[in-house]
Amino acid sequence: MQAKQSKMRCLALVSLCVFWVSSGATCIRRNTVAEFQPPLIFDTSPTIQQLSDAINRSQNIRQLQSNSVSVRIEGAGSLESGSIVWERPKNFRLRGGISSLTGTNVDLGSNDDVFWMALRFGLTPELFYANHAQFDQQVNKQFLPVSPLWLVEAIGIVELDPYSLRGPPQPRADGLVDLTSIVSTPSGQFVRTLVVDPKYATIKQVLLKDPSMRLIAQSTMSDHQHYESVQYSLPHRVQIQLMMTGSPPLDMVIQIGGYTVNAIEGNDPGRFVMPDIRGHNAVNLVPERESNYSPTQSQVAPFPASPPAYPPANYPAGTYPAVSYRGLEGQGNTAVRR
Repeated sequence: MQAKQSKMRCLALVSLCVFWVSSGATCIRRNTVAEFQPPLIFDTSPTIQQLSDAINRSQNIRQLQSNSVSVRIEGAGSLESGSIVWERPKNFRLRGGISSLTGTNVDLGSNDDVFWMALRFGLTPELFYANHAQFDQQVNKQFLPVSPLWLVEAIGIVELDPYSLRGPPQPRADGLVDLTSIVSTPSGQFVRTLVVDPKYATIKQVLLKDPSMRLIAQSTMSDHQHYESVQYSLPHRVQIQLMMTGSPPLDMVIQIGGYTVNAIEGNDPGRFVMPDIRGHNAVNLVPERESNYSPTQSQVAPFPASPPAYPPANYPAGTYPAVSYRGLEGQGNTAVRR
């Protein structure tokens, strides 16, 4: 029975990650029309500097808010209703249910210190939580193969530091290019590959490998639409795979209608506050022997700096923008050049 409960918890946790992935999705705008198609940016092969500048326009997105999103989880049904709000660098909140009749079954959120997942599917509500820094320091994560903050990248909010590249862009037979970077984290060096359409600077795939070079997560994106106010194109269909230890990959598809960009309605002081652990069966995802976090204190440590692996040639001094990874701000000195 205990093993079955653990398996159900694991499935519930990963299912909740899908909601995190859809942290920018709404159904404001669904029709695919020429006005919203990604514009042609490069009619010849761009340099890595030019491609990085175009990809890093994602930094223009500071806030996203949504009213609804549709998620299909392979083997676990669908979730149709919910409200989502996201704000750089780590503020996030999703509340929703299986239907409008069931009320709030899911409360998933994050702030600068902690992320949480509250579930109400039985008699006793459950609350899973962890401090961001301590979760990232875990080498062997018990439930989630990646930090939920990685999943923001899975919906196309991606940034690229050309100095982290392992080598020059690798052309593919389908006309896309692979951009492979080293990402330093407290638990080791991960390898991230972006599959990019070089003509439109749209992200088609994100693949993440752990320090042992095992693929642990990937996102495949399509139906991109352009948002003129931020000069950036985002996917409206996202397929996520999370590679679970000892289990088949968890496959999920998110259908996104549209986005409200750089606007959050209302002024709710509790919007990014974790629910009270009283009244929940509360579980810290970081084992007790590794955790010194409680919901009343925070100890957030920055990722260590990564030395340049592939410095692009002749990048003008002082012009490269600050970039971030998984919600952590970069150290550059200017904004993206448009």
